[in-house]
Amino acid sequence: MDRVVFNLFNYSVVDILNRVGKVTATKIEQKEIARTFDIERGLSLIIGIVGRLKGLSILSIDEDLFKKITDNMFNSSRLASSNEVRTSAISELFATAISHWTVAMYQNAYVMAITPPVIMKGKRINFHVDGDWIYQFTYTIEKAKMDVYLALKEERGYIPEKNPLTQMGANENRILYKDL
Repeated sequence: MDRVVFNLFNYSVVDILNRVGKVTATKIEQKEIARTFDIERGLSLIIGIVGRLKGLSILSIDEDLFKKITDNMFNSSRLASSNEVRTSAISELFATAISHWTVAMYQNAYVMAITPPVIMKGKRINFHVDGDWIYQFTYTIEKAKMDVYLALKEERGYIPEKNPLTQMGANENRILYKDL
């Protein structure tokens, strides 16, 4: 019943671009800097900044969501022109992914985290488009960890005595929420 969390890093950028618009991509750096946090009852919280497109970093998203996004883009008339495929596919993929991130429990599977409302509360996400129409996403793992903590606290109404994401030592990657 468990569902595997989909990391774009598991797919080459060529595969991703081919999926969203039949684009041939070469020499695109891929680097995984994802972090996994264990939770009670075998659940996992995946925070991933995975798959780099030049200066672009993205958080991992659920496979079903990714397929929905890319299917919608593939069927979009805006992708009819091959000259516009790269620009529209990349920009829509990440804009849509960000708008859909939410704190949600998947039944007996995984937690996907980061909500735009939480991220936007005094926490900065910087988007700009360069000459190649590549989004640059500046966001650090440490800020992502704090956002997850705040999001879970807000979503579950549970305030732990200590922020488990800031504890040092062997257990620094463990989150223990009894009410999850």
